[in-house]
Amino acid sequence: MAGEGSDYRQDIDGLRAIAVLAVAAFHAHVPFTQGGFVGVDVFFVISGYLITGLLLKELKRTARLSLGDFYARRVRRLLPALTATGIGTLALGALFLVPWGEQQRLAWSALAMAGFASNIFFWSSSGNYFAGPVEREPLLHTWSLAVEEQFYLVWPLLVLASYRLAQRLSRSFETVLAVTLSASFGLSLYFCVARTLEGDSAAFYLTPYRAWEFALGGLLSLRAFGELDRRKATVVAWLGLVAVVGSVLVFDSETQFPGVAALLPTLGTGALLVAGSQDHALRRLLTARGLTRIGQWSYSWYLWHWPLIVTGRAVDLGQPDLGRDVALSVVALGLAALTYRFVENPIRFGRPGPFRERRSTLAAGLALSLLLAATAAGLGLLSRQALRTAEPYRTLLAQVSIDAPRDCSRSEEDCVPKGWGQRPGVIVWGDSHAARLVKLPEGVPVLERTHSNCPPLLGGVVPTREGGFPGTPCGAFNQRVIEEVERRAARGEVAGVLLAARWPFYLSELPPSGQPPRKLLLVGASLAPGSLEAGLKATLDRLRQARLAVAIAAPLPEHRFDIPLCMSRRPAQECGTPRERANAYRGPALLRLRALVTDRQDVRLLDGFDELCGGSTCAASDAAGRLLFIDEHHVGSAALDVLRPRWAPDLAWLASGLARGPATRAESAR
Repeated sequence: MAGEGSDYRQDIDGLRAIAVLAVAAFHAHVPFTQGGFVGVDVFFVISGYLITGLLLKELKRTARLSLGDFYARRVRRLLPALTATGIGTLALGALFLVPWGEQQRLAWSALAMAGFASNIFFWSSSGNYFAGPVEREPLLHTWSLAVEEQFYLVWPLLVLASYRLAQRLSRSFETVLAVTLSASFGLSLYFCVARTLEGDSAAFYLTPYRAWEFALGGLLSLRAFGELDRRKATVVAWLGLVAVVGSVLVFDSETQFPGVAALLPTLGTGALLVAGSQDHALRRLLTARGLTRIGQWSYSWYLWHWPLIVTGRAVDLGQPDLGRDVALSVVALGLAALTYRFVENPIRFGRPGPFRERRSTLAAGLALSLLLAATAAGLGLLSRQALRTAEPYRTLLAQVSIDAPRDCSRSEEDCVPKGWGQRPGVIVWGDSHAARLVKLPEGVPVLERTHSNCPPLLGGVVPTREGGFPGTPCGAFNQRVIEEVERRAARGEVAGVLLAARWPFYLSELPPSGQPPRKLLLVGASLAPGSLEAGLKATLDRLRQARLAVAIAAPLPEHRFDIPLCMSRRPAQECGTPRERANAYRGPALLRLRALVTDRQDVRLLDGFDELCGGSTCAASDAAGRLLFIDEHHVGSAALDVLRPRWAPDLAWLASGLARGPATRAESAR
């Protein structure tokens, strides 16, 4: 890190500045920086380079490695600023976030941060780093700090083990360490690429899949390549800069990242580190005073900028605004300068009070983590108290809790209603939108077969997961459902099937909320625009062969905002969505559905758009103030009360099993 040891290199602070500028610009949605997330990879390589170099130097100088001293240095370097910004973020959350979801998520993520486990927390609870909902997480950026912290815990042990092995084998320490780092690089990169190709977000968040980036920096610190002359260093440096900056300009959220793509910015960083010690034109740029100053502030700026941006967006219900976000990033830079001046440097170099000795420093580090955890727990308790006692939170929580989803996707025994099989019933099949409609049919047994993000499509059609690869659970789930439906139909247990899904979401249409949509992939073929029609036709054909009546729920309106969050901050009338905008979003999917049911006597299309979008606005709540939606797009119980009378004739037809009865589709003519 900057200023550690006598080999301080200004060009590395300049490189840090480029990395943090890229990340801040990416988070603020500055044009042409859609790949700025690679700045984190630059930091990882730098950390591997510096930390391995420091450990190597200590072992060569003293023939021993004091783990206690190493961890004490990490405590002084990281925890004071992390604690200060963490408590500051929790204070921002208490002032500007609402207890409904936001404060509680912040409290849990701060607890994970205090335990050096942010990456595990966000991997397990949020998934895709580039998905819309994660932009509401003020501490999302600390996933990378957790990766670094976990690296610091393990790396000295790896280097020390290499040193002991070299002594036992009577081999050169550098040679053994190079072999160890090369093996770490190769294995980690292999599994990182494999997980990335599978669309597994573990490759993004978890340390074992990122270790190769630190190992790359460690290998470069061995300087086996020797010193480059000025001319070669200039060429290598420019190639490195082009690779890093090119990644920022060319990569985006659709890039399969990390994996092979991550080699470009990491190798570029390595090239800049290799060439940086020589006096060439680019080094003079990297050592410019302004750039190195930003590099010195980079740690604190990284800590401050994202919480401020997220808080600003939260107040504006998640809406991005370039001017506001850039301004908040500049404010964060000012806070970073203050944090560097009054927190980082005094503790790191002055070592006041408990930070003077090794043992007391480690104890102080534990105390800081506990302080952060206690503050997070306090915010969590306050938010829960507010949800129980304060309006409108208490009322909103009660409504959403009633509509809590169930998991009915695992086996035929899940969610089988009492009395099922005594007379023919209805099966509701689809994604989480279908799960919202389970309570619609009345007077008939209803069996739920739903799986989040899995539309009821057969014929090898599945939605993509992160990185554009098939969501494999969907294919297996839908095959299991259709086989169960056919078995139950043969036993006379099923009268009809209600199919529902967030249809427009699978047509690569950007929802009003801005959440990245999923595409439909026809397995064994290229991405086909007609995948929705192909998959749904295959489903309808199988259900026709089973002689079942089918109803398809047409797309219902979607909103720009999370409705409960919006109504926590604004009047209900400001939380609705213009009818024209909502209708335009669902239009392409609706046309495809209408074309599929035309001239089919066994299928009806149920459309409730007009009931939920009277006049010029799709309302967020009914006249009694009850939620019509429990987020941006899932309907609540109040919406079902609105839809039920309109859909009653078609639902009765569905429950009757008259698949070849009169085709009086009440809604499909719209």
